[in-house]
Amino acid sequence: MIYTIIVVAAAVVASLGTLLYLYPPHSAAPPAPINSSQSMPINSSSTTAAPQNASSPVTLLQSLKGAFTLNLNELDSLISYMPQGVTINKTADVIKFTGKTIYIVMLAGPPSNILSFQSFNLTNPTIEVPLDSTVIIAIIDAGYLNHSFGITSSAPPYPASVSPNQYPPAFPGSEMPPTLLVNGLSPASANIFSGYLIQFNATKTGTYWYLCFVPGHDSSGMFGKFIVYG
Repeated sequence: MIYTIIVVAAAVVASLGTLLYLYPPHSAAPPAPINSSQSMPINSSSTTAAPQNASSPVTLLQSLKGAFTLNLNELDSLISYMPQGVTINKTADVIKFTGKTIYIVMLAGPPSNILSFQSFNLTNPTIEVPLDSTVIIAIIDAGYLNHSFGITSSAPPYPASVSPNQYPPAFPGSEMPPTLLVNGLSPASANIFSGYLIQFNATKTGTYWYLCFVPGHDSSGMFGKFIVYG
């Protein structure tokens, strides 16, 4: 009886050895990188997908026009962008830019505060730009609510619902298109982030305000100062 058990056990071990030899264990293949142009179909001619092989955040920013989508790696690249001629005062929540062409990456509704804007890890910072500069802002919806962005000359407090007619742009091009302004960008989904690029010339000194026009968001504190200095 014992002899039979030993023979059967030896046969099982031999079979397992053969299986391991033919089908060695292997680690799971890493997930394929997210391709924004494949993961989210682009139906509008005004929507662009960021190039996958952008060599730098500046190259990526320069490739964007109007509505766009980003994958997580592209978003991380833009968040890490530190342009020349910028001073960040974390104590006062102020970001001051110099130069004539200014790129700003603005996150709308990040998970840390879903009813706020974030730039350079500051929440609703005051942004200062020089007179006659060209300002290019990439607004990216980083959360799970719809958000929009526009710069107006009207100061807070704001009502629960604001309209583009009620709060016109401070400069031509300093707000998203009216429909998008009210309805907002689509929330992040499957590591794909929607955004919109606005560009305008800061032609007059003064204190202005950027805010989210989606109903209820501005009145909940989703706004900040935008200063043009001489």
